[in-house]
Amino acid sequence: MFRFWLRAAAILILIMTGLTLAAYAVGRATPSAVLAFVSRAYNLGTTNRVIVSDTKRGLSHIVVSSSLDSFNQLAWSSDGRLAFTSSHSVNREIYIWDGMKLVSISGNPSDNFYPQWSNDGRLAFMLGNRIGTEIYIWDEEMLVNVSNTRASDYAQVWSNDGRLAFTSTRDSNNEIYVWDGVTLVNISDNLAEDFSPVWSGDGQLAFISERDGNREIYVWDGASLLNISNNPAIDVLPTWLGDGRLAFGSDPSNRAEIYMWDGVTSATISNNLAMDENPTGSGDGRLAFVSNRNGNEEIYVWDGADIITGLSLTSPPGTLSNTWRGGEKRILKSPLHAMGRGFRGGVNA
Repeated sequence: MFRFWLRAAAILILIMTGLTLAAYAVGRATPSAVLAFVSRAYNLGTTNRVIVSDTKRGLSHIVVSSSLDSFNQLAWSSDGRLAFTSSHSVNREIYIWDGMKLVSISGNPSDNFYPQWSNDGRLAFMLGNRIGTEIYIWDEEMLVNVSNTRASDYAQVWSNDGRLAFTSTRDSNNEIYVWDGVTLVNISDNLAEDFSPVWSGDGQLAFISERDGNREIYVWDGASLLNISNNPAIDVLPTWLGDGRLAFGSDPSNRAEIYMWDGVTSATISNNLAMDENPTGSGDGRLAFVSNRNGNEEIYVWDGADIITGLSLTSPPGTLSNTWRGGEKRILKSPLHAMGRGFRGGVNA
């Protein structure tokens, strides 16, 4: 019996050592090569997993695996931490993986979801209540409600210089607001629905608008708005690449395709009869997206010229979402008590 337990302990040590080494190896990869994604493995009894993969060296590490919880809304911090939403039967919580351990930072009975990191390490996320959703910011020391409104504020995203863009219903319809820590500005300002903002590295803001009668991609450069998709199809899911190009999803001929805008014109880069969707741009100019062109949902990578079909990022079917890790950026922190406490009325005492 003693030999049995000794052997079992040795096997467990080997397994844990292997997992630790895998996490360490992936963690040492070039940041722009690391892709985190959620995979649903039907052949394992519908097991949901968060996986981190070094796309250049072919190494992968399972961050968490569960048959009871589902995972989505992955977000990398500039120092390599991964935040994501875990959905339980009762509520949703925010978890952070630092490369070794997994910690919940929300820990309350409400719904907590959609984590988004700033470059200086603050984490903004949405908290749902009976009235709507509000945006909270966590800086590892304080958790502050920066919305404080009976409207719904959601889909928040940080710019490189620390501004927070989000969608709000405080004007009775969905509008895009930008908050710089003091001033709150409605940059869409239209009776139509405007939502899903996303920043470029140089401070341009793309979002979806219905002001033309269908869903189009608009870009705000800080002064004016430009419709960059401008076609009768439904255009959604804008995502910036590190080189300044903008990818988005479109459905010409009632099939999902990935389009790329280079600042002047847009053209499809997927060009396939299958469903190609959920594009995610990387800092080095590559694009990951989900496609069922092989009969099940898999992640494909476009390297700027070709779609890499031989890259096996998921062996089980059912890939749900993905996100690239950005480059390393070390920026001095701006504590919450020094930058204001909410959107309404600027800096609140």
